[in-house]
Amino acid sequence: MIATCGQGPDEGMAEADIIARELMALGVEERRIHIEADSTSTVENFQLSRPIWDGEPCLTIATNDFHAVLVSRLYFGLATDAL
Repeated sequence: MIATCGQGPDEGMAEADIIARELMALGVEERRIHIEADSTSTVENFQLSRPIWDGEPCLTIATNDFHAVLVSRLYFGLATDAL
């Protein structure tokens, strides 16, 4: 799993760190979570986490923004679905 998103100027910590913390609270082992906490946009979410997912035939994106699926398909040519 990839937790991706940086920290805004009005936020106490990076969203990726919060996502990782919540995944662990749900029982996901820490070693299974990759954190990318430098991105500032949806495109950067994909660009900066690409070394982790590159080569995978498809991805499932857990998101509250449908545009993440569009970005993944249009910019990166990925077969994706959203959850």
